[in-house]
Amino acid sequence: MSKNNIPVVSESDTAKAAEAAKYNGVKNFVYVGPSLPGGRLKSNAVLIGTYAEIMEYHKEAVSRYPGVERLFVPVSSLADAKAKLQNGGNALSKYYQDVAAKIRTKGD
Repeated sequence: MSKNNIPVVSESDTAKAAEAAKYNGVKNFVYVGPSLPGGRLKSNAVLIGTYAEIMEYHKEAVSRYPGVERLFVPVSSLADAKAKLQNGGNALSKYYQDVAAKIRTKGD
């Protein structure tokens, strides 16, 4: 809360809400990011549930590896996501590279 009792909404909260709203009604996702250490989340894992449910279940991975939350795509968009990752030069490939770099630097 701010000093005027007006709730303060961070930019990340707004972005997360927009991401969740974008996937309203979608219940099948694929994780297109790199496999996380310790078997936390495997590349190409198919996940069933709403975006919010998946984020809640994988909240540790999301907090530990920023960008992971952007690497869950609806099954219906899998071919497009794979093409974007292969071609590079877009936001999805940037998130993939950021998560991969974080994995290398964490060393766990």
